[in-house]
Amino acid sequence: MKLRLRFFFLAVSMTPGWSSATGPSAADSPVALWGFENKATLSAEGTKIDGRVVLGEAGPRPPRAHAFAADNTAALFGAGRGFIRVVDPGEHSHYDFTNGDSITLESWVNPFELTDGQQVYIVGKGRTSNPKVAAYNQNWALRLSAADGLARPSFLFRNADNRKGHTEDFHRWVADEGFSPGTGWHHVAVSYTFGEPDSIRGYIDGRPVGGAWDFGGPTTKPPVVDDDEV
Repeated sequence: MKLRLRFFFLAVSMTPGWSSATGPSAADSPVALWGFENKATLSAEGTKIDGRVVLGEAGPRPPRAHAFAADNTAALFGAGRGFIRVVDPGEHSHYDFTNGDSITLESWVNPFELTDGQQVYIVGKGRTSNPKVAAYNQNWALRLSAADGLARPSFLFRNADNRKGHTEDFHRWVADEGFSPGTGWHHVAVSYTFGEPDSIRGYIDGRPVGGAWDFGGPTTKPPVVDDDEV
């Protein structure tokens, strides 16, 4: 099973519905935006590369991604263990989301190959196995859910009950549509207002897509919140 992903940018916004298939702009005011040109672009305090991550790889470029430069670069996350850690600065930080907060997560992704049933993280807060925090503490996550040969945008969080052995405390939304791995760069995004399950929205290449809460179902319960890493 091969799992290799290229990411261009990852963005977290507190603006409901923020989604751009052409790239971030100053007007979007994201609370976090990561580019992967080189280590200098990831030099923010508390940011650390862990495992097999290669920066400066070819990213989304014209003509498909017309807003970007012809030499635009990205990061390659190789098969196996490879990720970037971002330390949460503390209680009530801009990475912490709870009921009433709106979040939008977006990225350009280029998965080479996925296997049906895989749930592939793009970006998420919590669930890091950090011994200083509770297990399964997923505050929020944008992932790709592989089914029927397609990579589908997916949003995941765990409610604040976070009861041991209760898998239904996870709540997962998966898009009805997706794209085929190995077809180049695609823009994916999900926006959600916590506590309002009908507010969930998904996007592929700038186009709205439907979806459903499958695992755990919809809930108005708040997510688990702590100081775990992104």
